[in-house]
Amino acid sequence: MVYLWVKNGAVYHHTNLQAAALIDSLTAAPDMEVREADFELAGGTASLVKGKIVIGKTEGENQRPQTVSGGDRLYYTAVMIAEGATAAADYADKNAGRQAWRTEIAALSGAQ
Repeated sequence: MVYLWVKNGAVYHHTNLQAAALIDSLTAAPDMEVREADFELAGGTASLVKGKIVIGKTEGENQRPQTVSGGDRLYYTAVMIAEGATAAADYADKNAGRQAWRTEIAALSGAQ
């Protein structure tokens, strides 16, 4: 199940109520619930249109090119792990690579 809330003019969605409370402080009952399969079929997006939650891309979004930054991918991965939708072990190689970068950056910062 995907749970959706309207908060501060935006739509938030989570598959885990505890993660919703922890990550986005969403403690009230969800404004909408959708089967996870239906949410994914709709592109995994939700928008607020005229005060109502709309699942899937709006007409304007369909006309814009979609890009995802590296930071967005990292955030998405962290949320997926927090919600239990994937395991941290699935990203172990990427995490090891990022740790190597952090170690190198720390060494270079200390050398200056």
